[in-house]
Amino acid sequence: MPPIPRGARLGRALPVQATAGERRKKRAGAAAGRRAGRRGAPRGARVGVAGSLLEEVRDFINRHRLVAPGQRVLVAVSGGRDSVVLLDVLVRLRADLGLAALGVAHVDHGLRPDSAADAAWVRDLAAGYGLPFFLRRVRVRTGGESPEAAARAARYRALWEMGRDFGADRIALAHHADDQAETVLLRLLAGAGPAGLAGMRPRRGRFIRPLLGVERAVLAEYAAERGLNWREDPTNRDLSIPRNRIRHELLPLLERAYNPAVRRILCRVATIMAAEAELLARRTRRQLARLAVMEGDRGGLPLAAFRRLPVADQRRLLQALYRRLTGRDLSFEAVERLRGLATAAASAGASPGDVASAEEHGDKGEVEAARLATGMPAALDLPGGWRARREGDQLWIEAALGGVRRGGVAPGVFPAAAAGEAGYRYELPVPGSVEVPEAGLLLRAWRLGGEVARAVREALARGDPAGAEALAVRAGPELPSEAPRVVGRALCDYNELKLPLVVRPASPGERMQPLGARGRRPLRRLYRQAVGAGAAREALPSGWWPPLVVSGDEPLWFVGVRLADRFRVRPGTGDIAVLEALAADKGGP
Repeated sequence: MPPIPRGARLGRALPVQATAGERRKKRAGAAAGRRAGRRGAPRGARVGVAGSLLEEVRDFINRHRLVAPGQRVLVAVSGGRDSVVLLDVLVRLRADLGLAALGVAHVDHGLRPDSAADAAWVRDLAAGYGLPFFLRRVRVRTGGESPEAAARAARYRALWEMGRDFGADRIALAHHADDQAETVLLRLLAGAGPAGLAGMRPRRGRFIRPLLGVERAVLAEYAAERGLNWREDPTNRDLSIPRNRIRHELLPLLERAYNPAVRRILCRVATIMAAEAELLARRTRRQLARLAVMEGDRGGLPLAAFRRLPVADQRRLLQALYRRLTGRDLSFEAVERLRGLATAAASAGASPGDVASAEEHGDKGEVEAARLATGMPAALDLPGGWRARREGDQLWIEAALGGVRRGGVAPGVFPAAAAGEAGYRYELPVPGSVEVPEAGLLLRAWRLGGEVARAVREALARGDPAGAEALAVRAGPELPSEAPRVVGRALCDYNELKLPLVVRPASPGERMQPLGARGRRPLRRLYRQAVGAGAAREALPSGWWPPLVVSGDEPLWFVGVRLADRFRVRPGTGDIAVLEALAADKGGP
């Protein structure tokens, strides 16, 4: 156990009196016993919370595939009890999980006078475990957001940057089951749909939550049994913060007056809604790929086909199109106004009486449609400087004067999805595949050898890249049943690759030497050249920023744009790796 840093709150140590045989006997029912207050334990016996929690977390990590052997994990530690428990658990599980390295990250928001002391305390804690320590101090700018939301956004950016510095494959967060219950209740009170009620996921890109299935009370028992120490954050008792009011007032009231198991029930809701939301999201991505028309910095939907969709599909489709263009979400009210604009063409010539009838009997979309049909303009201003309008048989969403994508990038200029904002990191084995939801892509890879590789090399040598690609595709896996749109393919020297490949955001200022060129060029320039070049315009619409596939630390493929020259197929190349990016099944770029 690491030395106790100064200023620590001391946990009460509970001696473990159960024998090894007793612990093995009760292992199968340990988790259920804890939730029931360990009512099933024999009188006088104590179940080792520390040991059973380790098993529960290890099983959760394996079940959700949060980490893989050989990966590097950066642990976000605020100094509070939950994150200290997470660090201790992962240190103890490191050998079992086969982790290559652990590191500790702390974000100093500078919002409290003693925040620097918290950072120093966590630094000492990391040193006690013999782990590297990373610190970022951030300035929280609200910009219309709540201080909590602004701090959260700054924290995630800082963690992503520290993960990059550490070379982390995963960044572990200490959210637990009680946090999940609070999140679901907060979002329910805000009027969220299935995606919001799904709460937090065990894994989101590089960020993982190994404690998401563990209740706060169990973490407290573990900390006491292990004699761990932590820092208290006084803002956790501030009832002006909505989450704290839910934690300290609403949830205890619901437990006392309605259902003692309400926290577990809310977590169950999140589990159910996560599966429902993924199913609906997949449906919406297919509809968007089938119906949406992307032209530069605007996107359109055919009104006739749109009006035939059920209302729920209309709402999700409009939200998805707006998010694709702007990187933002629309409020429910804005979606209903937009839906009203889209459906108004079906009821042109409506009277004021139709409006009154819709207000009395219809939903908000029907009210908007009726109002628009009485003669209101066929256009609608949207948040962020965007505008929707009907033009013929199409509904278009486009940038108005001053319209910007999230992050402040003007449409029509450079769609730089900042790596810190859209941070992710996925491994791409060869052969294998990986989904990159942040980019709307499915990336696949396969290996060619023998006669097929020889035929591909010969086709490239005689200047027939299309023929070489056709040979490679015929030798590869079948396309998904719903013919997807191919964003791009690349053929490269398999023996030059460092596997597994990694897919991550591309930084606009990064440089690579593209195939057939001399010298290294910034990705920004390569992207602009590709978007402005004929057929590439359809595969790479303005407003979408491609990810980067890297081999080791070297850029390999700027997806759909250019392959790095170093990895090209030469006459002496042996086996060939084929990389492919598909868009349609996940909505795509």
